[in-house]
Amino acid sequence: MPDVAGFPYIEAEFTVDGTLNPPTQTAAILAFLRALPGQRDLLVLAHGWNNDMADARALYRMLLESMRGLLGAAAPGEPAVLGVLWPSKKFADAGLIPGGGIASADGDTTALAAKLDRLRAGLPADRARLLDEAKAALGELADRRAARTLFLDRLRRALERDPAREPDAADQFFGAEPEGLFASLETPILLAEPVVPGGGAGGVGAPDVQGGGGAAGLGDIATGILAAADRLVNYATYYQMKARAGIVGRGLGQLLDAIRGGCPDLRLHLCGHSFGARVVTAAAQAATMHARPASLTLLQAAFSHNGFSGGFDVAGQTVQGFFRDVISARKIDGPIVVTHTVNDKAVGIAYAIASRLARQNNADLGDADDIYGGLGRNGAIHTAESVAGTLLPPGQRYTLQSGAIHNLRADAFIADHGDVANPACANALLAAIGRQS
Repeated sequence: MPDVAGFPYIEAEFTVDGTLNPPTQTAAILAFLRALPGQRDLLVLAHGWNNDMADARALYRMLLESMRGLLGAAAPGEPAVLGVLWPSKKFADAGLIPGGGIASADGDTTALAAKLDRLRAGLPADRARLLDEAKAALGELADRRAARTLFLDRLRRALERDPAREPDAADQFFGAEPEGLFASLETPILLAEPVVPGGGAGGVGAPDVQGGGGAAGLGDIATGILAAADRLVNYATYYQMKARAGIVGRGLGQLLDAIRGGCPDLRLHLCGHSFGARVVTAAAQAATMHARPASLTLLQAAFSHNGFSGGFDVAGQTVQGFFRDVISARKIDGPIVVTHTVNDKAVGIAYAIASRLARQNNADLGDADDIYGGLGRNGAIHTAESVAGTLLPPGQRYTLQSGAIHNLRADAFIADHGDVANPACANALLAAIGRQS
């Protein structure tokens, strides 16, 4: 029986259209689970911004090793693990920190061209050619309006419109005139930086604080036309992965139904990182009530902080979050756990770009007061079921409530978007699945 860190382990690989590849995996997974005598729990893990399966597997191994370190020696009846593999791309973190902008002021477009190449990987040939045409225009972006118009046109046409209606500035990205979009993204994007009592900034090792505001200090400081083009490609990558995560999530929902049908007594637990959080949430939404997972853990989720909201204001109208029915229909039987931190520049910048596209330039860019904010930065907001908390160190125990969304402020333990395999995150995940050490 294959295992990772002592946990029985099997994988499910999905294509870009949300189908299992090969389709025979469903039967293999059911046979694997039925061969585990007395198995009660299945933990489903979904990765996020990763370039290949090796990255995903490394993340799963590190997280499971952290769990094993807390649980001690392997014992019968511990959760089995299903590792989801799906085609995702990195939202290059190096371009999201001071000094890390990928397009330099002197016109070097090499890194930006490489980012377009990553975006085109896996696209149908006709859409991939559109990105080749966008790349060919890079050298003239700074000097020619026609080049900027062509670049944005090809970038837009290479993407498929996501049917999900969420506050992500997609209408502006796809509909606004090019010069206005470039102008909105030419200047640095600085996120509101929370202030720790005593004057310091929040971060790893700092006291937990719930306040916001303060000096703008976290963000992307590049300027100019090429910087704007870089941010447009970052947004396009975000948008493509958002849409793909939803498609894969619906495919995973069908697999969860099949697992429930074949193993009716098995408790299902979903855990996703980054866009993988969207995958597992979309799976819970798409699966039948028969599947009804026992817990949902979202580690630095890359979707809207209003995603679970029962009502929030958009241009004077009250709307519900896209995943509201996961809460209102009680599609999760037990607790929902959400980690969030101001240290997550990737999620923060992704939504700050959306704010700029929508011409929002408020001082709280990317913060909880900005309609365009991410779950991994701010937790679930405008959501009556949310409960404020803190990510606890290993050894400390949680009291989690069924039906509640536990927003765990993680500044002291999560250093950046990818830092989710540490013992503190493992401790929260174990609590969610009812296996606290």
